[in-house]
This record gives sequence, C-alpha cells and structure tokens, in this order.
Amino acid sequence: MVKLNEWDQVEALLVRALTANAGNVFWYDPEGEFAEKVARWQETTDFSVFISAAAVLFKTKVAVNSFEQARDSALIYCPYPKPLPTENFVTDCLYYSLELVTSEAAPLFRVAGHRLREADVVPLQLMGNKQVIDGPRVHLDFLVDAAHGAVRADHQVYFVDGNNNLISDKITVLSNLASTVVHVTAKIDDWDFESGEICYLVVEDLLTGMAVMVPFEVEAGDVDVFDGQFW
Repeated sequence: MVKLNEWDQVEALLVRALTANAGNVFWYDPEGEFAEKVARWQETTDFSVFISAAAVLFKTKVAVNSFEQARDSALIYCPYPKPLPTENFVTDCLYYSLELVTSEAAPLFRVAGHRLREADVVPLQLMGNKQVIDGPRVHLDFLVDAAHGAVRADHQVYFVDGNNNLISDKITVLSNLASTVVHVTAKIDDWDFESGEICYLVVEDLLTGMAVMVPFEVEAGDVDVFDGQFW
C-alpha cells in the first residue's frame, strides 16, 4: 500500500528529473504498488511515460531506444521485480540512467547502483582563461564534458554580484543538444560596476540543484549604447 504523501514525493522527484531532461528514468516497482498512480499520471502529465510488462521485455528496450534517439526524457515504469542483469534488455542503460528506488525510507535516485551524486551529472566546463566582465554582455563558451559524469541534465547559467544578488538573465543550457560546445551570451542588468569588483558566474545543474561559482573580475569603462542608428 502506498504510504500517505509518498506519491507526492515520488512525483516531485520525477518532475525534477524529467524537467531537467535527465534522460530516461527507470522505476522497478516489484509489487506494482504504484501501478494505479502511474497509470493515472500517464493520462494527465505532459511527460512521456512507458509502462512496461515483464512478459515483453524486448518491447521495453525498443521503447527506450526510441526515446533516446528522439532525445526525449521518459519514465520507464516496470511493475515487476528487477530482472537479473543477464536477463534484462536494458542493463546497459542503467549505467547512465537514473533509477528511481521506492524501497528505501524515502524515494531516491540511483545511478549504476549507487545513490545519485553531483559528480554523476555530466558537467558544463567553462572554456577560456579570461574570466572578465568588461561590458553588459558577456560571451561564454562551455564544453559539455561527457568524459565525466554519467547522467546528462539541463544546466542554468547566470551571474550574481558579491552579495549573491542576481544581476543577469538566467540561461538554460539544454542537455539534449547534439553539440559538445555551447555558446551563450549573458546580459548584465543595470550595468553600473567599477573596475576591480568581483562578480560570480553560477553554473547550476537542474537535476541535483548543485552549483559551481566562478569568479569574474569587472573591467569597467565607457560602454557604448547602441541607439538604433548605423553611421
């Protein structure tokens, strides 16, 4: 029997992972306790949900492949005990996909058998050595560092000042992009900084909510404001 509020916790985790485009989420529910909840959720949610059946495991593999090829994130709900690795058509996928576990004291995600950690998320690495803000628009290049981490997730990048106040727009870098190098331009709001001030670039993964802060030094000067006329 599903415990009071347990489905709310599960749904919150699923929404977080699927909103972050973290790829397929596998959920083995040995007794099928959540089967009715998932079936109802499948009808009402905008996320992709595939309900597997133990008798047709190969169809699950086909569905998983189709989601991956479409770069879609989906819940793969399996209302039966997890098969042995040698009998499971999606064993390889579990090394780089989230697995929702509801047999613990509280629902949680695992990756490759261990609890999800920040290090499991493929990071965005800032490219270039010049960490300087010299105008209201800052051009940034990021490497999607697939050599580290296992699970891809959307990231959000933005700037804050020394008091942790947001000073730029927030830009979402999608995890399902084919490119490994991403170019973005952040717009600093109300440009009024003096040389030597330190601001911070925040790179936050939307799956774990963990963030890295990179210091940028302001090099202020006369900033030309485009007045809409070409000369």
